[in-house]
Formats: sequence, C-alpha cells, structure tokens
Amino acid sequence: KYALHQVSYYLVIIISFFSSMNILGINISPLLMGSSVILVGIGLGLQNLFLDFISGIIILFERSIRVGDILDIDGVMGKVTYIKMRTTHLQTTDHRTIIFPNSTLTKNELINYSSSNNLNSFAIDIGVSYDTNVELAQKLLISAAEENPNISDMPKPYVRLVDFGDSSLNLKLYFSVKNPFGINQIKSDIRMNILYKFREHNINIPYPVTTIDYNPKS
Repeated sequence: KYALHQVSYYLVIIISFFSSMNILGINISPLLMGSSVILVGIGLGLQNLFLDFISGIIILFERSIRVGDILDIDGVMGKVTYIKMRTTHLQTTDHRTIIFPNSTLTKNELINYSSSNNLNSFAIDIGVSYDTNVELAQKLLISAAEENPNISDMPKPYVRLVDFGDSSLNLKLYFSVKNPFGINQIKSDIRMNILYKFREHNINIPYPVTTIDYNPKS
C-alpha cells in the first residue's frame, strides 16, 4: 500500500504535466526530439539519480525495508521514518535525521533488526585481571544483564571467555533485547551495573597496555 502510494504520486505528477501541456496546446514532441542530444548528456550526468529512483522502486515493492524498521548502516542505527523514490530517511537514537540515497541501501551491506524475529542479540566486551575468579565474574556479568528490564529472559544472557589478552582475560557478555532502538542506553546501563558489582566484589578491570616506541639516538 505504501509502495503504491509513492509510485502513484510520481505518476500523477508526470501525467498531470503532459496533460497540462496538451490542454494548453503546447506540443512538446519537437522540443524533446530537438533536445535529444542534450537529454543524453543530462542522462549520463544523472545516472546516480536514476539509480536511486530504481533502487527506491525495488525497496518499495520488494519490502526488504519498510517504514518503522530499525537499521544499522555502516554503524549508524536508526528507525526508518520515510521511504521515498530517491531517498530513505532514518531517525537516529539521538533524534537526528539522516538521509540515505536508496542506492546505498541496495548496494551496501546493512543490518535490518526488524526483518528476523522479535529478538536481537548484542554483546558487551570486558576485560578482567588474570587473578580474577572467572566463575564469580561470569555470575556478576549475567546478573548485571538480567537486572535490566529491557533484556529478554529467553534466551538467557551468557558469558564466554573469548581471548587471553596482554593484561586481561577478555570476556564477552551476550544478551537479547526486544527493542534494539535503545540499545546504546541499554548497554550503558548494563556497563554501569557491571562496574558497580565489580567494585563491590573487588574485581579489577586492568588498564590497557600501551606500547611506547623507543628509538635511541645514534
């Protein structure tokens, strides 16, 4: 319905233009034929514009992206507010509006959090010192996630030891949320809770190791 409305809008404009010219008795055929060379040059210069229009038609009828979907495009998360023939408008979590050409959405990779199921998985990375009780750290991380009201009960949050870092054991907390649009605030709240719990149980988060280049003078 939305796609038909958008396409019909532009068709009405085009038909109205030609009808008005006909009513006024203006024959635009000679004008179009005489300016064919100019139109070819303009067409070459407007290839990207036509590509955006074609991409808009594909998006509208394929319905891979719809108004209300939550997208992640090159690290920018936003909710689709408008899908027009040439551009798509996203409202970000900080209430900015970003306008993407439709060809960007059809050519580049993006994440549509609204296209799968009602749950979306995210993760938070955190490092702890090597003398940490890993089992206790795991329980505290899971508890910090479960106490957040935006976290889904199924599947439950879980923790993995993903790597042995230079100065820390690198853990990753996995969890699922129903509404990913506020994920930045959700992650912030969980991190604050983790920090509180770790300090309460004397679990140390080590500073990252910095490498200093030393070039002795000859």
